[in-house]
Amino acid sequence: MSLVLQGSKVILESFRGSDITEEYIGWLNNREITRYSNQRFTRHTHATCREYLESIKPPSHFFKIMSREGVAVGTCTIHVNAHHKTADIGLLIGKSDRWGQGIGTESVRIMIEFIQSELDIRKITAGTLAVNVGMRKILLRNGMIEEAVKKEQEIIEGKPIDMVYYCTFTA
Repeated sequence: MSLVLQGSKVILESFRGSDITEEYIGWLNNREITRYSNQRFTRHTHATCREYLESIKPPSHFFKIMSREGVAVGTCTIHVNAHHKTADIGLLIGKSDRWGQGIGTESVRIMIEFIQSELDIRKITAGTLAVNVGMRKILLRNGMIEEAVKKEQEIIEGKPIDMVYYCTFTA
């Protein structure tokens, strides 16, 4: 099932095999773009991207983020655990020249609204490193609250960094 979710700045469309482009693979292999993501530990290829796409099964979702001008600018995910009625969201803005323009904030808002209206979910979660100030602001702007901190959970540039978890409830 292909989905299209629209906002004023972006359109989220179900990610398809044809979306595995050299540009997309380049985002995943770009150390600046994936600086705070565990994607930085993998050398991505068309095959690894196809494998990831095929691993996303309903009710989970994988979207490409398109600007209103029709330019691919990133991806986002909704990973559903139906047993616990939870959904964890993820975001990658691959075009760094689009950072700071509200694209991430709107994409997260659209995902949260979709989850609340279309999925049988009671809790939405997201996590990011403490140094990822942009993502932390995006989550807070969308009404998520800081739920937990895992102290010195990951290593960034040789330094232990806290992982911060956020949540919101759908009811």
